Amino acid sequence: ANFDDLAQLIVYLRDPADYPVIKPFIESMLPEVPAVYVLAPVCRPGWLIETECIAVIPADAPQYAYL
Repeated sequence: ANFDDLAQLIVYLRDPADYPVIKPFIESMLPEVPAVYVLAPVCRPGWLIETECIAVIPADAPQYAYL
């Protein structure tokens, strides 16, 4: 899958002060993808954000025939 196949995002923010910076950035990169922003611990101590993405691809897409 690639960015064109993204169906939704969950963006985990360690610090809510990052929201005004991260939200416009995500929206500029992926304007058509719905995103939910939540305040939560992320998996690595040094990370400020983490994203969880769901992508959907057609089962008969030729570029994915080898899967």
